[in-house]
Amino acid sequence: QSPLDGDSINRTVLQAIADIIDSPGGIILQKSLDGGFEIAAHVSVYTGAEVAADDGDPFFRFLEERAMPFEFSQRQSEAPMPAVPSWIANLPQLGCAVPIIHNEELLAVLILAQSRSNHGLDWEDIELLSTVGQQAGGYLALTRATEALAEANRFEAFNRLSAFIVHDLKNVVAQLSLIVRNAEKHGDNKEFVADAFNTVSDATMKIGRMLTSLRQMDTEFDAEELVDVNEIASVAVAQKVGSTPLPTLVATDSELPAKVNRDRLQSVLLHIIQNAIDATPANGTVTVTTRDADNNVEIEIADTGHGMDRDFIQKRLFKPFDSTKGKAGMGIGAYESRHVIHSMGGRLTVASTPGQGTRFTIILPGDGGETESNIQAAAE
Repeated sequence: QSPLDGDSINRTVLQAIADIIDSPGGIILQKSLDGGFEIAAHVSVYTGAEVAADDGDPFFRFLEERAMPFEFSQRQSEAPMPAVPSWIANLPQLGCAVPIIHNEELLAVLILAQSRSNHGLDWEDIELLSTVGQQAGGYLALTRATEALAEANRFEAFNRLSAFIVHDLKNVVAQLSLIVRNAEKHGDNKEFVADAFNTVSDATMKIGRMLTSLRQMDTEFDAEELVDVNEIASVAVAQKVGSTPLPTLVATDSELPAKVNRDRLQSVLLHIIQNAIDATPANGTVTVTTRDADNNVEIEIADTGHGMDRDFIQKRLFKPFDSTKGKAGMGIGAYESRHVIHSMGGRLTVASTPGQGTRFTIILPGDGGETESNIQAAAE
């Protein structure tokens, strides 16, 4: 177990403090996020009592204000002393209570059984238990903070994955919408029908893989295979048939093998190509070029659209949830593209001149190795 594992540290704290007064054991009641107290660990004396307490209980408020251990046998002399909850009072061999406090907050309470030697607590015992209780409070606070951070990280990973998947779903919807728009016009064309079924089949598999990733919380992209990048680029360009301007593919090499995640790379290309189309007038051009570049694979998507200035590239292009498309965009496409390419050991560069166009360049390791993973942005 990890040194900061909650169950482990609670039991360790309980056992260590019980040993100080030679107690056979007890229970540790830890404060939960909702303010209640739960039995976090027990040694020897736990009887299955049903806990019913919160930080508003007079007994627990008394412990927090007292901030010192006390013996239950001496509770009659404590004034004012609230009633001890019956589920505590009925514990066998009831000895003493040790509040665990950090920054004036009651984090936990140890209910310890009587010492084996059956002697009461003297002032030295109380001082020692108070000091150890403060140290234990620091450890428990650190454990609680660590667990909260881990939970926050899990939610962050889930939210990031969800955002990526929603963006990928938009690509799938765009594919299916294209079929719907052209169905009436080309429904009698056998080639169109065959392409439509292939597109639906591809979309079904993609959605299935998205759901699997969501269930498994798979935010990394380990399912890589050696593929021909020309084939992936060709499929991405083919899916933009009917767009204006129509993108073209220029493959300078017959084969460009690279070890990548096929679906993720295709998703990145679809996103960048679509953005290039959106930014380019009907009489402009969008060109996808693939080439070998010093044993790496280079994919260039160039357009003659309105372009971007340096300030936009550096401050907004890769910033998540910052969209120039209003409610129609999510603002994570460029962010996701950079993340995906980086995860596959590659790098992404962008160069743009306002009024003249933009060029995105993806460089991937051609032999399954890694390139220098970075982002370079320039305005020419």
